Order: sequence, then structure tokens, then C-alpha cells
Amino acid sequence: LILQQTSNLNFTQSADNSINYNIKVTDIAGKTILQQFATGGSNQMNIEKLIAGVYIIEITDNKNNRITKKLVKN
Repeated sequence: LILQQTSNLNFTQSADNSINYNIKVTDIAGKTILQQFATGGSNQMNIEKLIAGVYIIEITDNKNNRITKKLVKN
């Protein structure tokens, strides 16, 4: 999984394109700010409207594999 931050959060995964993902962005307090469902390949999530701060990105697939990353938005 590769995450790239621009005005959009771009991510690419190399797993089977039939795998579904739940992408969730939460603030430090644990409040869900953005959530999106995606299927394989390359996907984008618009983070342009997020205020500057620290967020947690959690990506869970339909096999219950989970990746958690920290996002610092300036």
C-alpha cells in the first residue's frame, strides 16, 4: 500500500482488484471525519477541506486486514 498526500489522499494497493476496502479518516479524539468505500487498484479521497492537524487513516479490507497510518495535514 502506498499513500501519497496532495490535496487528495492518493493510495494504491497491489492486491487482488476484487478486494473491497473501507477507508476511514479520524481526528485525534477518534471522531470519524471522512469515510469511503473502494475496490482494488488506485483510489483517491479528497482531503482538501480538512483543517491543519493530525489525523489517523485506517484502511480495512473485506478479509479484516487493517492498516493504520498517521496523516499530518499542514
